[in-house]
Amino acid sequence: IIGMFAPDVAVRATVLGSNGKVTTLDLKREELVQSTIAAVKEIKDYRQRRISMEAKAADGSGTCNSVTVTSVVIEQGLQSGKPFRFESLEQYLLVLRDGNWLAVKAETTQR
Repeated sequence: IIGMFAPDVAVRATVLGSNGKVTTLDLKREELVQSTIAAVKEIKDYRQRRISMEAKAADGSGTCNSVTVTSVVIEQGLQSGKPFRFESLEQYLLVLRDGNWLAVKAETTQR
């Protein structure tokens, strides 16, 4: 999955912390990798469902070298033995680099 993110990706995650407060994190690619690995170790019975998705050309030039993708995803499972369920709005800016689509910007907001 990490191969879908450009080395220079800028990631912003707005999440509900274990203390019940909303926290915004700005991450670079390596920080995203480490955070994901740590979170996945504690998750069992994971499921996700995208309930909407929209994509459109981002640069307005008609050449389609960049695309914005917006989706709403529901994730659920067990984390450290406790059930969880999140609904999040995800937004990505994808650019075509050397024949591959890579995310250069990613933002997720739990709601």
